[in-house]
Amino acid sequence: MNPASPSQWCVHLCEVAIFCACISIFSCLGLADCPSKGSGTQPEPGPAADPGGGKPQGVSEDSKPADEKPAFLSVVKGLEIKLYGHLRLDASRDEAETNDGNTAMWVKPDKGKEEFNITARHTRVGLDFKGARTLGVSPSGKVEIDFYGKGSEIQQNVRLRHAFLRFDLGGGVFLLAGQTSDLHASLIMQTLNTAIGWNHGNLGFRRPQIRMGMKMEFANDAAFLAEAGVARAIGMMLGGDLDGGTADNDDGEDAARPDIQVNATLFLPSAVEGKPVRLMFGGHYGQEFLSTLPRFVESWSWASGISLPLIAEVTFEAEFWMGSNLDAYRSGINQGYNISLGRAVLSRGGFAQVILESLWRFSVCAGFGIDDPYNGHVSAGKPSSNRSFFANVKFRMCKGGFIAFEYQRFWTDYLRAEMAMDNRFQLTCCLKY
Repeated sequence: MNPASPSQWCVHLCEVAIFCACISIFSCLGLADCPSKGSGTQPEPGPAADPGGGKPQGVSEDSKPADEKPAFLSVVKGLEIKLYGHLRLDASRDEAETNDGNTAMWVKPDKGKEEFNITARHTRVGLDFKGARTLGVSPSGKVEIDFYGKGSEIQQNVRLRHAFLRFDLGGGVFLLAGQTSDLHASLIMQTLNTAIGWNHGNLGFRRPQIRMGMKMEFANDAAFLAEAGVARAIGMMLGGDLDGGTADNDDGEDAARPDIQVNATLFLPSAVEGKPVRLMFGGHYGQEFLSTLPRFVESWSWASGISLPLIAEVTFEAEFWMGSNLDAYRSGINQGYNISLGRAVLSRGGFAQVILESLWRFSVCAGFGIDDPYNGHVSAGKPSSNRSFFANVKFRMCKGGFIAFEYQRFWTDYLRAEMAMDNRFQLTCCLKY
């Protein structure tokens, strides 16, 4: 897609604004007859939730233990362990072929290829660790897996999602080391589709890293969280060596230097007690080395976001980003460096969503996302823009259990080729523990 003109961007923003206004009106009408249950606080930075402000991957409700979290269990003196996770089944039908039926991100140009998928791969198991404070330091940690590793649908392999330790040093200062979510772009699209907006509006993934952070608290529940770290550089998210250089070497590894990530989050009091306004800004810088050219290729991004509680049951969220060579950060529609054109792919995008909670036993979310690479950086026949709209509803069956349905619409443009579109319908059954 060609660089969007101001008028085109205004059209996109107006579409999102109209959509969000309709959802807000619906929520106000619906809540008039629904008893208010209030809403819990946003997860504080920590191993059991958001590790220092990074992005939890996956639908946030599914990433938490059951509604009433069990206490830590002491199994070793001075060490407490808590088991959590969920059992989950996802069934989906696509009216066109996507990159992957279980985690749809964009639509392939093939016509007339409908798909049906059913999987339990999103089942998740995690352990939170908490140690006694000694020598002025409070240790904690997390290990979490799912079954999205390689393997067949009936013989899935385990995939490591999180594995990190954290030392709280006092005064709001902490050190985190291990694999977890990227620092910046800390919001997620609340979709049932486990791709959660990657390559159609959502930026960021997980990788091994070391980070330092400090949270400063002020009057009236205001706070400021600043974080910085280094992370493993990854050349190609979906595997392979772009330049065909050293066998089994990723181009990020060949660069012999880590990515640098930074993020700042400002917490401000809102009209909803326990749910602060969150303003986020961050970014990253890294390099890859293409040994057969030879050439260093830069990877960079910036992202800003807002989470705004409107009333106790309704929250508006939006995130916008821009960057270059972002395939390892799940953006650019999986296009990082275009070796045929000899340049990195510059892209920009974001998403907006409205989240409605506590509508009796229902919760609703709807949103829109876009990933828009520059046409001049994309080869003919490759994806030049990718947009999606989604709306889902969850029905609470019991404590920790729900059944949910989602409709998602994809529009994938191809440079000098016909647009591909898909209507996706998904049913999810989940029991959290």
